[in-house]
Amino acid sequence: MKRIKIDLGGRCNSDCIFCAVGDQRNYNLTHIEFREILDALPENLSHIILTGGEPTIREDIFEILRDVKEKGVQTVIVTNGIRISDISFARKIAVADVNEYVVSLHSHIKQTQERINRTNGSHEHIVRGISNLLALGQKVSLNCVITRMNFNQLVEYSEWCMNAFSSLRRINFTYPFIMGNGESSYHEFLVEYDELKAPLRDVATYFENAKRHVFFSNIPPCVIDRDAYQYVVRNDVGDSHVKCYGPKIPNTLMEKRRKLLVNARPTFCESCPTHKKNSCFGIQKQYFSVYPDERGFS
Repeated sequence: MKRIKIDLGGRCNSDCIFCAVGDQRNYNLTHIEFREILDALPENLSHIILTGGEPTIREDIFEILRDVKEKGVQTVIVTNGIRISDISFARKIAVADVNEYVVSLHSHIKQTQERINRTNGSHEHIVRGISNLLALGQKVSLNCVITRMNFNQLVEYSEWCMNAFSSLRRINFTYPFIMGNGESSYHEFLVEYDELKAPLRDVATYFENAKRHVFFSNIPPCVIDRDAYQYVVRNDVGDSHVKCYGPKIPNTLMEKRRKLLVNARPTFCESCPTHKKNSCFGIQKQYFSVYPDERGFS
């Protein structure tokens, strides 16, 4: 069974400092284009993941959800949760047969969250949106992008989220891509892997003690403490093979993004067991332009 992602476009009601699609805000799928993609998909799909931008601000979001339902596959929405803070909207989307919501919440602290997503007043709306979905019996996971503003708060964030939202499905911690908004602002948010090892170990230990798994994405396994592996699930391998469809963007922008998405495999990767098993897709090439030495890898 296969999963695919459909990028509905770059339009968003937030402006995250690291946003990888920040350079695509003017490019959005029309409903007709979405239907053309949907009609051309293979039959053996298990999930369609709707991303953006922000899917919920589209005027045709309920038509899109109906179209996916008619395809007979499970639907996942990746959302910032802001619009779902409106209880009437939350009630409407809760009966649209969405199988899971992945909500972006990058900090439990209002000032930190709003510094990261650069959207005043958003923290309260996101928290209310998550609470609305859970109260309506929906499956919710959280995605937290690790930045310089929050990397020393991962355990506190986890504790707060698990207490505030007791029926959460999971929490995923993601290392940002250096593209889109991030291409020009990485110096404000990017964390060196050497600094990240202890916070990742601590958050893995927290979830081990809680007898829950924690999910890491876009983080090379050599940065994760091997003693913490038992309760760590890495999303990289599966997600790297998920085909993504999206709006047509100019060839010049497409070529630029292709170059930025290149991963590197330095010489020290050759002795790594995950490299030999082909279960690590490498390290962002741009990382070494920011941090040129090899600290943090073991």
